[in-house]
Amino acid sequence: ADEVRFILEHDFRQLIVGARQISHKLLFWLAFDIGENIGALLRLKKIDFSRQKSEYTSEYEYRVNLRSEILKRSRKPRSELTNFADTTQLLDIYLEGMEEDEQLFHFGYANAKKILSRAVERTRVKARPRAEKLQWKDLRSGMACDLLKKGWTRDEVNARLGHKPSSDEIDRYINFLAIDRGRPKQKVQQFKIKELEEKFEESQSREKLQGKRVDDLQERFDSFLDAFAQHFIASGRADKLQDSIDKLNKKGRGN
Repeated sequence: ADEVRFILEHDFRQLIVGARQISHKLLFWLAFDIGENIGALLRLKKIDFSRQKSEYTSEYEYRVNLRSEILKRSRKPRSELTNFADTTQLLDIYLEGMEEDEQLFHFGYANAKKILSRAVERTRVKARPRAEKLQWKDLRSGMACDLLKKGWTRDEVNARLGHKPSSDEIDRYINFLAIDRGRPKQKVQQFKIKELEEKFEESQSREKLQGKRVDDLQERFDSFLDAFAQHFIASGRADKLQDSIDKLNKKGRGN
């Protein structure tokens, strides 16, 4: 089916306000950040989380081990890094004091559905694009859409979802978000910017040329005045030159 359902980051952050307990907030963040199936997230243990400093941002993050025994058979076992500081901060608080082999969440899927329903009732957040009732799977697809819009490639998003590179499940979201359509539009924008830059450079060149012409005229005029003055001096008529200058000065003063 070509139907798409997802949640935007803005809507997701609003949804979080409707979660009252820290365990509920953490489950929401893991669903939107890591993007794995809710059934797998509910079976995570403390031992599956490793805190580390990112080599790219120097900020702390968690590596989440998604074991084969908690995943659907169609999903690839893997480790994923948290992307949001919110997830890291919640994990710092929540994991403290837990046993290594202890499960993070002490409730099952039925309760998780109720937790989501209550948060939806409090915040009135709905799934995009048709304003349908929100489901846990919409947070997973919401993560995929969010990453696509932030520049992740099709293969990178597929890998984070645990899909095979050949999977075309993500394609309907790429088509809906017009991800590939934006690149030709960007080329048009770049062409317009180049045109404006060329026009600006042309205008600058014209101004520079005009300025050079004015400087040349001024230089020629100054040379003419020097030659004119030398002529008066050489002919012994310097006093008349001074008289002419005085008359010009008087006219300039309006006398």
